[in-house]
Amino acid sequence: MYPKKNVTLRRVAAVLLILPIMVLMGWRSGIALEYGRSIEGHLKRAADANTIEMAERELQAALSVMEARGMTTGYSSVFYQTPGDDIGYWYGNLKTSLEELEALPPDASPLEKSNMLLKLRETILDHDSDGENVTAPSGISAYPYNRPFAVSCFLFTCMAIGGCLVGLRSRYLTLKDMVVLGAVCTAAFLVPMGLFMF
Repeated sequence: MYPKKNVTLRRVAAVLLILPIMVLMGWRSGIALEYGRSIEGHLKRAADANTIEMAERELQAALSVMEARGMTTGYSSVFYQTPGDDIGYWYGNLKTSLEELEALPPDASPLEKSNMLLKLRETILDHDSDGENVTAPSGISAYPYNRPFAVSCFLFTCMAIGGCLVGLRSRYLTLKDMVVLGAVCTAAFLVPMGLFMF
């Protein structure tokens, strides 16, 4: 049997080893929510717009945030580049769509406006078995932190596994230990996520 002090140190070590992955996952969830609110949401509204003016306004809002975040060039992939991860192509396509909307004369016929809105909708949305989704490179919500996130996720997952093993070696966790561990991990997940929501 371990001395009580040694068991307590193992429990504390277990919690400290598990916390970083929870913080990282909370941060990742937070930036995904922020991307959905400040870029993807505006792109979806541009695709759904019934007038050229509304589409221009929503597309401009999304492009402004993309430009501020540096989402104009590069790839969102971590290990190798694929055409589906090309941020420059995605951004260029959206920028060209905005320029075409702005170039449409105010006295354009309803048919021309309707065709332009239909073209914009086809540019922004993908159609698959889940319905309509906003076209975007995979992993774009974490850009430009994709590579550090992937490396940190690997390291922190190894630490969390180590934390679980340390926790198991400390004999039996009491109900109080489980409640405290659950509360600490939940807070470690929610706090970084909440920073992006408000």
